[in-house]
Amino acid sequence: MLKRMSVIAVFALLWAAAPVWAKQSPVVVVSIKPVHSLVSALMQGVGKPRLLVKGDKTPLDYTLSKKQAERLAASDLIIWIGPELERFLIKPLKALKGGPRVYEMLSDDQFKILLSRYRKKERDPYIWLDVRNAEFFVDQLYRALLAIDPQNKATYAENRNQLKMKIARLDREFEYGFRAIAAGEGWAYHDTQQYFAQSYALHLKGFLSLTPGKIADTERLLKARATLAGQGKTCIFTEAGLTSENLSLLTSGTGAVIAELDSFATRFKPGPQLYEDMMRFNFRTIADCYVKVGAKYTGPWAARARPKSF
Repeated sequence: MLKRMSVIAVFALLWAAAPVWAKQSPVVVVSIKPVHSLVSALMQGVGKPRLLVKGDKTPLDYTLSKKQAERLAASDLIIWIGPELERFLIKPLKALKGGPRVYEMLSDDQFKILLSRYRKKERDPYIWLDVRNAEFFVDQLYRALLAIDPQNKATYAENRNQLKMKIARLDREFEYGFRAIAAGEGWAYHDTQQYFAQSYALHLKGFLSLTPGKIADTERLLKARATLAGQGKTCIFTEAGLTSENLSLLTSGTGAVIAELDSFATRFKPGPQLYEDMMRFNFRTIADCYVKVGAKYTGPWAARARPKSF
């Protein structure tokens, strides 16, 4: 009887100590949905990263809550694009003293970083819209996770390999279908697509708002209308979550077709699949608009062979 009680007591002690021995997943905070998606895919089987900008919000007009600011201080790793995009994080991150690691993606020279076309000395922050950049993201985000959580290296490494294969397939898919993107010339309300345009031969003739997220100047809209009036049908790309006021000045009597992109994934559910779904959505939105306006590809790669698969 005493021996049986001692065995029970030992198991009770082990049960009580289990939370101390259990592996704790790192607390990772990510600013925007597209990057959060990549981190989520890397952390599968370990934990779930926390997302700051949720729902239909964008980082351009976001305000950090007091609770979120407190969570920043209690995290192990904070991942953001940089001050050109998440201005709401500049002061809170400066206020952090020690504690969490902070990874600013715009400051990583492993990525292709372009300068803003209109804001002097600023970097163009829309780096996630280049799928080839995303392949480098995966490696750098993997290293950032290892720095705070080396015990889960095997899981992160397996997830990294799977994710890189998915992104490579996505890139090949876009490369094969790039003629649908290169078929026409459009306009954009906001200048968010410089990275995507360079990767897949998207031609944009101009931008209505020189500062993404801001209302386009009326004089600029009227000048664009005068140009569009003589062009026939053309596409104007807007962004979900960002203003597109006064577009009626362009659509009335000009043959302009409006197509809404979603580069911040405002309508997508957060998670590992979001990045691929968002990029495909934008690609299809551009291609479908060019079909509507009757654009046909006539460029130098019209007879280009299908890329070889791995």
